[in-house]
Amino acid sequence: MYLAERLVRISSALTSCHLNSDFQGDWEESGKQKVVTGLALIEKEAWDLSLPVTAKTAARLKSEARNCTGEEMFDRITELEDRFNLEIEGFKFFLVKAEVLRLVDNPELAGEPVKSKFPNANTELMEAGNCLAFDRYTACVCHCMRSLDIVLTALERQLGIPLPASGHERTWGKTLGRIADKIKDNDKTPPPDWVKGREFYEQARVFLHAVKAPYRDSTMHVKCVYDEQGATSVFNVTVEALRHLAINLAE
Repeated sequence: MYLAERLVRISSALTSCHLNSDFQGDWEESGKQKVVTGLALIEKEAWDLSLPVTAKTAARLKSEARNCTGEEMFDRITELEDRFNLEIEGFKFFLVKAEVLRLVDNPELAGEPVKSKFPNANTELMEAGNCLAFDRYTACVCHCMRSLDIVLTALERQLGIPLPASGHERTWGKTLGRIADKIKDNDKTPPPDWVKGREFYEQARVFLHAVKAPYRDSTMHVKCVYDEQGATSVFNVTVEALRHLAINLAE
């Protein structure tokens, strides 16, 4: 549940408690029960939102409700409302445009095959979607490149290339070089079903090589800052690439 919705629930419950305790002297049992129910909701939501003062105050008032007059409870709920407002003063809210809301925390941005075959790459894609929705465009591209980095390793593994232990051998340039060499070796001495799958591996290599210089290198080496159009373009290309590569690859 979104933070704003939880805060609205607390505010609504406070209003209800005020309305049901606004009596001089004694008040009806039904009104007391509604106040106790409202205070219980406030207590729960406040703990979930890390508002301890509000939560503890609501718990105390809940235990005192049946021994108070309506007027006394009305004043105490006003005190609770003041404490709630003080605790949420530091909260900040961000407006997400309706047209990009689908990008927020969405595990299905590239579909079920990518989600199941590339769970870690899909997590990076989700973060890329969140960044795009919140206008963090360069961060979006960084997460896109991280997702493709996982695909690059999967491609290397699928081709039976031993993964190097040393970090300096794990660069995109050297990894793509090993993949190109492996494709050439397989062309000379084809393994079973190589002719059938060669086009897929070569297309994957060409795509990742094309991504390397303009996107991956410039982003990771702080040579490029992206705007909305550029980040959206990279994001869409990444989604389509993951969908295509998930046909024959998995982490």
